[in-house]
Amino acid sequence: SKRVDELDFETIIPELNDLGDDDTSCAWQVLAAGRPINLAPLVSICFHYLHNEDGVLARASFSGLKALIRVSSREASENDLWIKFMESLIVPATRSGLQARSAPIRRYYILMIRETSKCFSGHESLNLCGDLHGLIDEDNPDVDFFIGVTHVQIHRRARAFQRLRKTLTGVEAKSSTFSSQSLSSILLPIALHPAYECKTKAEESFALEGIATVGAISRLLPWNKYHNTIWSILSSIDRHPEQERYLIGALCAIIDAFNFDLV
Repeated sequence: SKRVDELDFETIIPELNDLGDDDTSCAWQVLAAGRPINLAPLVSICFHYLHNEDGVLARASFSGLKALIRVSSREASENDLWIKFMESLIVPATRSGLQARSAPIRRYYILMIRETSKCFSGHESLNLCGDLHGLIDEDNPDVDFFIGVTHVQIHRRARAFQRLRKTLTGVEAKSSTFSSQSLSSILLPIALHPAYECKTKAEESFALEGIATVGAISRLLPWNKYHNTIWSILSSIDRHPEQERYLIGALCAIIDAFNFDLV
């Protein structure tokens, strides 16, 4: 009665729910058997399900991946393989997901970055997003950047960009507060999406807030990242003619942020 490509939700959902339970006998730990790389196929399936049109399946996969991040942070103190596992598989896949064109899917990846930053806030590795922990506020979600920028209300997302700019302006004199990896691979893609996606009058203020944030981020980028960002936008203008106004605005914001010494 089923097609070959039809998913058996009655089997899949309970298994994913088990992965989302990160108690002391967590399924992730049992399956890893001390070697987290064993989890790679299952992790890939969970990332794949984040893009499934069925919301229940996507949310269950998201919960499972968040539990895996928490388990990794606990196990990392005793086994460095968990750190390597995060650096080589989980974080790169999550950063790639920030390029997703679907805002609901991209929301999962942004919140996974938040979970990684929270769990590894004290870790020295720049690959684990710990430097972004200052953008998280557990006591007041209204001022939490990651929660704000993924909020269903567009004005809440716009305010999240405003708060981020204020933070970036405060650290401008000491740009080491955020690593170049976090600026270029996480914050910049999040801020650029409105320029590519906002099409209605109601979204205009949100797009402009994103563009202003792109300028604030660009001021802190090293030359190679700055240069690549300019060329990326220039090459996108012909492919997105309907967004030309916002893309030109983003380009101008980046040029205004030029602060390199010329010889």
